[in-house]
Amino acid sequence: MKYRIYLILLALFYFLFVWGNLYSQNIRGSRITGQIVEARSGDPIPGANVLLLGTIMGTAADRQGRFIIVSVSPGEYTIMVSAIGYKKEERRIQTVAGEEIHLVFRLEETVLLMDGIAVTANRYQQSLDKLSTSMDIIPAQEITNRNIVSADHVLRYAPGVNTLEGGQVTIRGSSGFNFGMGSRVLVLLNGNPVMTGDNWSINWYAISTSTIKQIEVMKGSGSALYGSSAMGGVINIITEVPENESHIHLRTFTGFYNHPSYKEWRWTDKRNHYEGTSLDISTHLGPISTLISSNYQTTTGYKENDDHQIFNFMTSLGYHFTPNLHFNLMTGYGRNRGGFFVYWKDLNHPYHNGSDPYGYRTRTTIKNTYIYPSLTYVMSQRFFLSVRGRINKGSTVDLKQSKNEKIRPAEEIFRSSSVNTQGVEIQANYQVNPQGILVVGSDLQADQVESIQYSHAEVMKKSYFMQFEQQLWDVFRATFGTRYDWESVRWKDTTEVAVGELSNKFGLNLTLSSGTHFRCSLGEGFRVPAVGERFVSTETGALLVFPNPALQSEKSISSEMGLIQYFSSAMMLDMAVFYTKYDNLIEPQLDVDSGQDVGVRFKNVVKARIRGFELTYRTDWQSQLFSTQFSYTYIDSKDLSPGVEYGAPLKYRSKHTIYLTNDLNFDPFQFGFDIRYLSQIERIDEYHKSYIKDIDKLVPTYAVALRLGYAREHFSLRFLVDNLFQYNYLVSPANMAPPRTGVFQLNIHY
Repeated sequence: MKYRIYLILLALFYFLFVWGNLYSQNIRGSRITGQIVEARSGDPIPGANVLLLGTIMGTAADRQGRFIIVSVSPGEYTIMVSAIGYKKEERRIQTVAGEEIHLVFRLEETVLLMDGIAVTANRYQQSLDKLSTSMDIIPAQEITNRNIVSADHVLRYAPGVNTLEGGQVTIRGSSGFNFGMGSRVLVLLNGNPVMTGDNWSINWYAISTSTIKQIEVMKGSGSALYGSSAMGGVINIITEVPENESHIHLRTFTGFYNHPSYKEWRWTDKRNHYEGTSLDISTHLGPISTLISSNYQTTTGYKENDDHQIFNFMTSLGYHFTPNLHFNLMTGYGRNRGGFFVYWKDLNHPYHNGSDPYGYRTRTTIKNTYIYPSLTYVMSQRFFLSVRGRINKGSTVDLKQSKNEKIRPAEEIFRSSSVNTQGVEIQANYQVNPQGILVVGSDLQADQVESIQYSHAEVMKKSYFMQFEQQLWDVFRATFGTRYDWESVRWKDTTEVAVGELSNKFGLNLTLSSGTHFRCSLGEGFRVPAVGERFVSTETGALLVFPNPALQSEKSISSEMGLIQYFSSAMMLDMAVFYTKYDNLIEPQLDVDSGQDVGVRFKNVVKARIRGFELTYRTDWQSQLFSTQFSYTYIDSKDLSPGVEYGAPLKYRSKHTIYLTNDLNFDPFQFGFDIRYLSQIERIDEYHKSYIKDIDKLVPTYAVALRLGYAREHFSLRFLVDNLFQYNYLVSPANMAPPRTGVFQLNIHY
């Protein structure tokens, strides 16, 4: 099957290349060029979005704030310019065939992010206040300000999003704690899935944080556009694109961990530390634009056997065959080598490892290589066609190693898994009329899994999707989308499971006034069980895990109503209420295998519902001199499964979540602090108590972080302290959070 996918990908690329070159010779239109700068300082605004409203045409400004749109037919248009942290501006223009229009936009600053542009919600560029679903954008500056070295860490501050140890992400309580197996949130890198093909977890370590332009978080079910695993939401990590100019960015940091609060908790007397360096180079070789990024991090860890050495490398090549035909090739490699810590020994030894086999320690090496070619062709102002391929090879190897460093026998591989993935996606956007757009597409993917714990498995996926959006009477916008997914799984060349799912969604957006926007949506979601959930046969510490090939798909129906209210150009409130009903949720359950051994098996056991509300408040005073963001999420979850647990809260969810961020800027000095609060988890799996000591010892999360910075044109210095008051809380059940940490960061860019 993989060779068939390669042939399809090559055929589509060849078709677009030939058609694009022939068709472009007959195009004669005008050019729109310009520059986008700050109104106050006149400095360029790199990455600002430029949209020609009523068409599918648009672009982004380069590092000098310059932009260009070509092959524009004669006529009257509205051009819209927006950027995160600035007020958007619209301007009417008149184009004439063969002529060029030059424009200069001077945008005023604001901390309010709702003027940003997102592509995830509807698979095309759109203003946030026009969406029918809740969406948050995390800009690159937040990653730099907090010295984020793994992309999942910055999600800790996104409203409604919780992260757990091991890279697990949950949006509005969609997931509990599942040891990294079977994510209900789909994570994309420039629209390409970065989920592993065996256990459907997330390869955070392979993503270079220094090249991220923004992260888009879509809440609610995304299955109608993105298929399986998007039932709890979608996170799309968008990276910088290669430019026709040269620049270099160097970031280096060094940090330390405080000793634990009590001497009895120490697992070592050494001072634990972490450090890292990243280097990004953007240049051009003739017509080819190039972006190269490399990153290396190392840490001793703050827990026993939790040291890691992480390396990733990414390249992105861009080439314009014609003004309307663009090719991009993104390649990358990531490696994470280190220890394996899942849960503690007990409450009296919270930093000692309790998840390793007796007398041994587990050493893990994870590797991931990816190739993402894409070809984009703008046929006209109304029709856009893109083809994207993906080739991914990942592997995980767990070694059993003696804890005695003086007498260390040969290492023994006791868990391993390798996955080869090939996929191709074709998407077409058609502007049916100036206020209506149609998106159609298809996706094909094949996974081959070879594993000690999963055996041999082959997965084949096909999907077809469509969405239509129409604006009526300038204030009313309706969206309808549908997607059909088919998946076949063959295990050990004997057992084959096939499933087909249809997902629909409907959304409305109503502009009540220039500062008031109402939204509502209803969507179906589903998640096909991961290979690991169906076929796993392994042990983790004292825990045995058994396979269950009969697992069925999870399903959900989610609804939401929300309102965005601008009180002024410096104050905004976003409110939403949501309700989701789940069926056939997959949870690990105690079971007995044929040999009468007791362990756990993944089963479809849970019917549930989650309801709640979310509030986000943002304000900006004196042109970003002082800015604040406050968010509160309330979740009321209930287990609706028949039996003794009926009516109980779902496991591993916090009912209350509060995030508060404050920034104070006295150029060139910067000061900020963050507060995170998560209420105590209400319920855990009872069977965990039998092999994880003190797992029922739970506390709420209180975390305070402090940020100090000094920034000039070409460099910046920052000092950051996390867990300022050294509060002892958990990052996942039986897994203590880091003690107080401090880090120095240096950024140099030219």
